[in-house]
Amino acid sequence: MNAMTVSALSAAIKESFQRDFGRVMVEGEISGFSASGAGHWYFSLKDQRGDAMIKCVMFRGANSQLNIRPQDGDQVVLIGSLDFYKGRGDCQIICQQLQVAGDGILLARLAKLKKALEAEGLFAPERKKPIPPYPKRIGVITSATGAAVQDIIHTCGQLAPWVEILVYPAMVQGEGCPADVIRQIAHANADARADVLIVGRGGGSLEDLIGFSDEGVVRAIAASEIPILSAVGHATDDTMLSDFVADAHAITPTKAAEALCLGHARLKEAADKLLSDLPERMKERYRQALLRFQAYNPESLEMTLMGQVQSYAQKVDYLIREQEQAIDTRIKNSSQHIYMLTETLKALNPEDVLKRGFAVIEDASGHIISDGTMLSLDEEVCIRWQKSSRRAQITEEK
Repeated sequence: MNAMTVSALSAAIKESFQRDFGRVMVEGEISGFSASGAGHWYFSLKDQRGDAMIKCVMFRGANSQLNIRPQDGDQVVLIGSLDFYKGRGDCQIICQQLQVAGDGILLARLAKLKKALEAEGLFAPERKKPIPPYPKRIGVITSATGAAVQDIIHTCGQLAPWVEILVYPAMVQGEGCPADVIRQIAHANADARADVLIVGRGGGSLEDLIGFSDEGVVRAIAASEIPILSAVGHATDDTMLSDFVADAHAITPTKAAEALCLGHARLKEAADKLLSDLPERMKERYRQALLRFQAYNPESLEMTLMGQVQSYAQKVDYLIREQEQAIDTRIKNSSQHIYMLTETLKALNPEDVLKRGFAVIEDASGHIISDGTMLSLDEEVCIRWQKSSRRAQITEEK
């Protein structure tokens, strides 16, 4: 018998595992569960008696498809391939699929979480907010492509077509579901447009719906300033913690839409009955009032107000232009008046008079002599023209 190297033996073992076992399905209890920073899961699978154990790894690409995050003590069934890691001489299972063996463990985990949250007062009736009876905008946190959102839109369209639906898309199953729902609840509250929120999805298994019982989701619902109606489809066994913490809940998204539009529908039904008993002239007045009521939604109100603002803006613009024209006219008239006064002043200006050949006579003190009687014989005067002057003496009176 020839001696083998460790590498050769390890390679032979690995090849034997892959050839002889291929894919395996194993049931056992999770032990030593840990998640790496890269998102990979590492754990061991052991028998209930604890006398056998095998290491397992589930890489992020596979575990991101799951609706749950396993814990130590969970009884699970996994499917994967047997592998031999030569670096440590370890046998391990590369896990591709994993599911909890039965709902018992999940239900026990939910019961424990429910008890803890209930003790905090998160489910207390006094902290629940009232659901608005006539919401104008309904926010919906669910899958953008699922049947739930279409059912809600269709139901609201039938009962109250003037109600606006705001969709905040989120994953509704898988490991990313809780984080997505939490993020969209925060987004809807920051957006502050919806009068009420529907949080939910269509029916499914307990494992499919488990994201709506996540502790983070429960706390996000409790912290929401906007009232929330939980609508996790067909969850009739009191397992959805979102139902307990929400301000109200419905067994399906369709029922949630019906509940929120019920006030509108009843009002319209009562008005229709009243209409049938009215004379024809009053019926027409009612129809006009109903049209105005249906038109009264935030979007149409905004358009109406914008139209009025634009009308007022045009009026203001017209008044501004009118005032500008009036100011321009006054400036022109004032300029003309100033010009005429300037010409008059020029005509009265002594200097301009002198330019035309006239002279000014002044006495010895420089006072202008406007009449001959102001002078005496032998008095000296100054005769001033525009560019020259001469002294003279009064020698004769006439």
